[in-house]
Amino acid sequence: FFYAPCYIRFLSRLDYYLRIPLEFKEVSFYEEANESRKKETYPLGVLDDVEIHFLHYESKEEAFEKWTRRAQRINRENLYVAFSDRDGCTPEHIKTFDVLPF
Repeated sequence: FFYAPCYIRFLSRLDYYLRIPLEFKEVSFYEEANESRKKETYPLGVLDDVEIHFLHYESKEEAFEKWTRRAQRINRENLYVAFSDRDGCTPEHIKTFDVLPF
């Protein structure tokens, strides 16, 4: 999953972020995530300034493999995006999402 600020950044420059190799880090931008990861460890991916929380994956290797495969399958001609009002979402994020070209 993405926290809302990262998801909006990701969607705003989708092609850019999909070209970047996924890396991993130990500390999140989000204090809530750091607290949560003390109880349940999971891989934390990063694409430049965007974090991806691989909550349901056991290892960085598994997360990397799944991310790479799924990123390659994205079809820009048949793409649907969704957004929810959780994980740090603000009214400004919703306004930004509503004007994205999807």
